Amino acid sequence: ETVRFAAIVRDKKLMIPQGDTIIQQNDEVYLAGTKNGIKNMISWLAPSNKPIKKIIVAGASRMGIKLARKLDKTGFDVRVIENDFNKCEEIIDKTESDMKVINGDPTNYFILKETGISECDVYISVLDDDEDNILSCVLAKKHGAKKVIATTKKGEYIKVVPDLDVIDCGFNSGLVAVNTVLRHLGTGTGKLSIDAVLHRVDAYVYEFEIESGSELCNKQIYECGILDYAVIALVFRNGNEVIVPSGSLELKTGDIVAIITTKDTAKKLGKLFTKKKLFS
Repeated sequence: ETVRFAAIVRDKKLMIPQGDTIIQQNDEVYLAGTKNGIKNMISWLAPSNKPIKKIIVAGASRMGIKLARKLDKTGFDVRVIENDFNKCEEIIDKTESDMKVINGDPTNYFILKETGISECDVYISVLDDDEDNILSCVLAKKHGAKKVIATTKKGEYIKVVPDLDVIDCGFNSGLVAVNTVLRHLGTGTGKLSIDAVLHRVDAYVYEFEIESGSELCNKQIYECGILDYAVIALVFRNGNEVIVPSGSLELKTGDIVAIITTKDTAKKLGKLFTKKKLFS
């Protein structure tokens, strides 16, 4: 196996997929697997899905400039909208390609129209203001962008943005920063949160490391008793092996397990992955 159904969102509710789960039209499906496996699965699930060509980046922030250059080098048709004329000139001077830069306000419909919003495959707003990012994405989607991605900094928007049906994806830099710190410091419970929040539901992707002597060490997944409320999406072994797990996979010491579940359930799961203490 190279792919598994990790989670399903139906009517804004998280579903843990079982063997007899039937996928319905308009379900949001989260996949876990190898890169090629995911590509093949997407082609099968959405045969009418067209490859991404035109991308608009709103905002010449540090993140926006890096993103635009990276996408441009990858071969996408990238256009940047920036309200600051000096920043526009800076991008043009430091960019070797003929990437188009439009000077204007990304929250203005006429600027979006001039940039070609009706033909845009992906619109990414990386402005300095969270509210402007959200407004910009709403306008972009209303006027033809096929997919819109809003970046935010404030913690309160982590849950707000996923509830906005018009926005396809939210990216919170504050959440990523916290998780980066957790990756370096650890949490004392074996839990490390990945910078991923499932869209439109209160669910997250977590990492747990299997400790020697823990309750789940040397157990097969189907014996773990957690499959009704959590999904073991991937297992990372020996630093370089990615395993799409089946129920018969035995968890070993040092395995990094990626799990999709709710925040409350994650707290309970942490105890299963860590070594039992003689006195507690």
